Amino acid sequence: MSRMKYINDNKLGFTLIELLAAIVVLAIILSLAIPAYGTYVRSSRSKAYDVAYNSFKDSASDALTHCMTAPPNELITFCNVHTAPKDQYHYDVITGSDLVKFNYIDPIVDPEDTSKTCDMDHSYVYISNKANSEEENNYEFVYKVCLICGDKKSEDCRDDILSEIESEWQTSCVITYDEAGTVSYDGKWTDQDLYLGLTSTGNYKYGINEYRYQIGEEKWISVRAINDVANVHLTRTVGDKPINIETYDGMNQVRKTTCTSNGGTSVKLDKTVIAGVVIDGKETDGTAVKNNEWSRTDVVLTAVVNPNESASGYIYTWYKDGEVIPGVTGNTYTAKEWGNYKVEVTNGVGKQHVMSEEFVVKIDRKAPTCELVVTGQMAGEWYIGDVTVDFKTMNDLEENGVMGSGIKKQALSHTIVNTDGALITVTGTVTDNVGRQGTCSATVKRDAKTPSATPKKPTLPLGNGSYDFKNNLNVNFGPSGGTIVCVPPTSKGTGTYTVTCTLTSNANKKQSTVSFMVRHSYAATRVKKTCSKKVNCQDKEYCTKNEPCDPWRCDGCSWPGGCCIQYHNSTCCVGEYVTHTECETKYYDCSYYTCPNGGTLRGSTCNY
Repeated sequence: MSRMKYINDNKLGFTLIELLAAIVVLAIILSLAIPAYGTYVRSSRSKAYDVAYNSFKDSASDALTHCMTAPPNELITFCNVHTAPKDQYHYDVITGSDLVKFNYIDPIVDPEDTSKTCDMDHSYVYISNKANSEEENNYEFVYKVCLICGDKKSEDCRDDILSEIESEWQTSCVITYDEAGTVSYDGKWTDQDLYLGLTSTGNYKYGINEYRYQIGEEKWISVRAINDVANVHLTRTVGDKPINIETYDGMNQVRKTTCTSNGGTSVKLDKTVIAGVVIDGKETDGTAVKNNEWSRTDVVLTAVVNPNESASGYIYTWYKDGEVIPGVTGNTYTAKEWGNYKVEVTNGVGKQHVMSEEFVVKIDRKAPTCELVVTGQMAGEWYIGDVTVDFKTMNDLEENGVMGSGIKKQALSHTIVNTDGALITVTGTVTDNVGRQGTCSATVKRDAKTPSATPKKPTLPLGNGSYDFKNNLNVNFGPSGGTIVCVPPTSKGTGTYTVTCTLTSNANKKQSTVSFMVRHSYAATRVKKTCSKKVNCQDKEYCTKNEPCDPWRCDGCSWPGGCCIQYHNSTCCVGEYVTHTECETKYYDCSYYTCPNGGTLRGSTCNY
């Protein structure tokens, strides 16, 4: 603690030499820093001015591009004053105040004094076109910028341009019916020639050099100014279009305006001459219908005018049978009724009235009808021979009883029916002149067939029971059917005889006969019996009397050899030898049939 106190007590401040050295160092530093700072400030301001310069130029380019490309409904007043130079002999000057006024740029801050803005009233962009004037819409713009900020001006600033900017002048356009300009145009549709009187007033120093006018978006037309005025004679159709005017002074400075009527409307001049009108007809599905030709549906009538368009438009008045059809003013009308139709066409000027030829509409909405007649020999409700079919009636009447388009063709499914059938349908088809079809039909019952039959069994075996002989027939009747009569009708119960059956058609009464044999019989009774017979018979000898022989003796036996010593238990024949036949017995079925109830046995059948 005492050491620190010693130091502080002995170091009271800088010496004079130290202070002088510090001052010298600071002076050297300042001598270097101040010029560098000045250079930095001047460089920064220059860069800020360059940025402002380019921004000013770009905003003018954007504004000019907008006027050249925007649809007419998006154009603003700015574009009525400024236009793209059409060739190398024209130019446009866009001031900074115009760019600010129409929001293409904000006021530019003065780089020298940021509390102020540049002089936007006298700053401008001079725009010229280096392109060949003979080529339409060919642009090669050159921009020269005059930006005034405080005392600083860009090198492209020109006093004569500044003087021109300060001048105020404008062009007026008066539309009249006469060249003298005494009868003003009222803005209504007209077919008279019109005159545009172009006059410039104000402080223009170099005189009016040229007027240009443009109808709608057509090509610009140049008119030489004489004593600063011009007169344009309109002799052709303009239509409901604006007429744009550009005025160029001696410095080719441009002013723009639009010609309108006293009421502020566009020019409505229609020189169209209606050459004629015809009516075109179509069915509702688009099928063409000629005049006085039948239609299947309502007819859509369309007025076709030559020429097909008019600047003032067309007004249509439709007539039916000489009377105006109320409420119809369009070029089409749908005819739902028969009649003679006309259309009168008037243009918007109201001075031309052209009437078409009559178009006769005939509508056939209903299909035709018909009825058939059938002729031929009949028996009751049946035809028994060939049948002829034809149309009895055909008509094509509409709902109101008026005759339609008429029958164009007819066809029958059968003209002659020569086949049998219980329900043969004949169909007639009639077609009218618009292609609708109607049908009619008749039912024919025909039976011209001769019945026939074949016996199921040519010889019919029967017992003694009852039997209906019709059951032995395979019958082939016509569709009306028939009857069968057999003689005898049923079995007799005994004997063999012939049955004859007659077949008769119900409709045509034609007959045929068929015969077959009948044989009555019944099964014989089988009597079962077994018989036998001798088979394999052979003749053999045998001794009538035998007795045992003594094995040790060889005499006393009549057996051949007389000795049976060697045969133990043998016998000796002491009687006579006789011959007899031995056979085998075989048994077999020898059953037989019998007719216990009488009759003649034939095999296993008993015939009565």
